[in-house]
Amino acid sequence: MQDAPYLPADLHRQIQVDCIYTVHYFEYTKHYRYAGEAHDFWECVYVDRGEVIATAGTENITLGRGEILFHPPNEWHTLRANGVVAPNLVVLSFASRSPLMESFRGRHMRPGNRGRALISAILRESESVFVTPLGDPRTKHMQKKHPAVVPPGAEQLILTYLEELLILLLREENTRPVSVLRHRESGDLFTLLCNFMQENIGRRLSLADLSHRAGVSESTIKALFRSRTGGGALSYFIRRKTDAAKVLIREGNYNLSQISDLLGYESIHYFSRQFRTVTGMSPSEYARSVRAMEEDSGKEDSDPENTVDSPV
Repeated sequence: MQDAPYLPADLHRQIQVDCIYTVHYFEYTKHYRYAGEAHDFWECVYVDRGEVIATAGTENITLGRGEILFHPPNEWHTLRANGVVAPNLVVLSFASRSPLMESFRGRHMRPGNRGRALISAILRESESVFVTPLGDPRTKHMQKKHPAVVPPGAEQLILTYLEELLILLLREENTRPVSVLRHRESGDLFTLLCNFMQENIGRRLSLADLSHRAGVSESTIKALFRSRTGGGALSYFIRRKTDAAKVLIREGNYNLSQISDLLGYESIHYFSRQFRTVTGMSPSEYARSVRAMEEDSGKEDSDPENTVDSPV
């Protein structure tokens, strides 16, 4: 008796992303306002920090930290900050002809831990694939790097991670929101030390301070941060200070000298030097770049060739 032949299992791909238009990570001021647009592909907005007010068609929706909103093709949408907190946003635009995408029409959701890790992975792979800065709102076409410097499979992973994110959202995974740029496990030594740094962002911490707080040796802390971040604990703390400085600059409630004092720097010159080391620009240059970005966005909004008349 002859054995039955092997037969393939025909697996149906219910969600398929056809292409990516843009991948953005924006750091806006607390007064940011985008006049709006409509286009023939999908767009989703994830709030990584702060709060924004989005218009979807004729509906105004307040999105808090950890929430994501989907705009279907040809829906008029606008966006503005709340005037209090400078928001950080992830914006992804893509094409998909999958009928199941209609499930996202008119929905805003809250990704779970795995979903937020996927958003972070999309940003990471995008930085390895595209030469176009992820923070440029004028982007109409993402320019790719030379294939020789792109890690194998990076382009495919962007599509795969986005498809997995969409599937997970359809399953309505819901857990507590955390920053996608600082996605980490809870209840461990690393989290303890990160929280301690955040609570003392206005101080000058040493390895001895961290050792005393955690009850472990300085060498243990050094090894922990090398394995988790690829660098030292104090370098990580400086990056956290720089992140805080960028938010304070965008919110515009303090001048640079006051921000330097709030973050515990001994002088504005030392503050400026560390800020430049992390970001590649001085605090004043960063402030000008944020203003210029919003001015450029406003000019683009006023160009009738780049906008669609509001249906309202």
